[in-house]
Amino acid sequence: MQQGVTGAKSVSLVLISIILWAVSFPIIKIILAENPPMAVASLRMVIAAAVAILVMVATRGSKRLVTVVKENFVSLALFGILYQAIPNVFQNIGMSMMDVNTAATVSGVLQCSGPVLTIILAIVFLKERPTVKLVAGMIMALAGSVLMVSGGLSDFVSANFWGSLLLLASAFSYSVAGTIGKKKLSTIDSHELVLVSLPFGTMATLVAWPIIEEPVFVFSMKTWLLVGFLALFSGILAVFIWFKVMERVDLSRMTLFVYLIPVVSGAIAIIFLNERIPPSVYAFAMLILLGVIVAQWK
Repeated sequence: MQQGVTGAKSVSLVLISIILWAVSFPIIKIILAENPPMAVASLRMVIAAAVAILVMVATRGSKRLVTVVKENFVSLALFGILYQAIPNVFQNIGMSMMDVNTAATVSGVLQCSGPVLTIILAIVFLKERPTVKLVAGMIMALAGSVLMVSGGLSDFVSANFWGSLLLLASAFSYSVAGTIGKKKLSTIDSHELVLVSLPFGTMATLVAWPIIEEPVFVFSMKTWLLVGFLALFSGILAVFIWFKVMERVDLSRMTLFVYLIPVVSGAIAIIFLNERIPPSVYAFAMLILLGVIVAQWK
């Protein structure tokens, strides 16, 4: 029987994933200042996929790799596209459109909207049992997300709005993929789910690259190092840890920890990137965080 996220080990592992994802937003902002968004997404995916294939072959063997692909082709392709390709592309393009003074902080906050859909999907498709507090927290978090995207229901035409909407869409894509991944863990383990799905996401990203923007293939050493960190730590390690813990805990409870992302990403962006955050963003962020507190309260 699966439970909520309890125990020091499980909580510690989940927090490692959360921190690795949170730091990715300030890092993406730094990279996008020098590089086009699709180029960054493509480079990140290629590095991650190459490492994933090598690790899979080294740990499970090439025969097992072929078997996993043959037996789970559709679900792994769908998971790779929804969990890797779409979020990376939408986050990069969205952040490049957003206000440079708040992009990293607001992006981290908007990523918190994903668990709202995850909870709904977990209840409908995974038959997880909702509670009154869980639903109340979900509604509060959703309200905060809507207000954050719309600038307090007053901005529906600017590039910042559409950029925020892409961030919101990436969060929902994560949620749908998370539900698919949770169900897939009944037939393959987290190791195979994460590693084998990455090449599918990479192929989808590379197909979309020349359609969305003119490809560039020259990157600075700083870009290589930062994108490499995103690919290996935020893209592989954090995802592997997340789904490893998910093998034994409820998806709806676990994803609520995502609401901690803006605490870390916002602090980094404000301290190191000198982002200036208006009071309304703090208010909407507090509404989202209050939602997770209510949902997790026992």
